Amino acid sequence: MGRLTCRPPMNRDRDLMGRIVDTIQAVYKAEG
Repeated sequence: MGRLTCRPPMNRDRDLMGRIVDTIQAVYKAEG
């Protein structure tokens, strides 16, 4: 979760992908 570093605008897509991956992993854990 410590992803709030000073990142340039070009890293936005990578941050979005990271958030999507985090969501998918959370769903996987919830479904067990």
